[in-house]
Amino acid sequence: IMKKFEASPEQIEEVEKLYGQVENRSSTLNRCRPQSVAAGIVYFFVRREQKEIPLKDFVARVKLSELTVLKIAREIARVLGNPEVMVWLMVELSHFIEEFNEYLLDGVVSLGRNCVPSTSFTRR
Repeated sequence: IMKKFEASPEQIEEVEKLYGQVENRSSTLNRCRPQSVAAGIVYFFVRREQKEIPLKDFVARVKLSELTVLKIAREIARVLGNPEVMVWLMVELSHFIEEFNEYLLDGVVSLGRNCVPSTSFTRR
């Protein structure tokens, strides 16, 4: 994953050390797919180092959902006791939820009055 972002050998080594610090320290991370954990660690690193890689660009390159990457990066921040990154990730997560809610609302509004239930529930 780091090669997709043209990371230096030093940066790759630092991310590997981060993995060593979280390995087997969270049942949540242990249940996740290895590719998802790797992406979460890299995104945690990106946020901690304040690199300018927007979440949408990151997820497009790693081919995972925003929610997956944010959830795992947040868990890594929790395990490592890094509140600054945790706050940043929570802000991003709230933006994601707002966008998703707007998407859902737009879908409902676009149905308008054309949405008619297929069955009628009447009392007998």
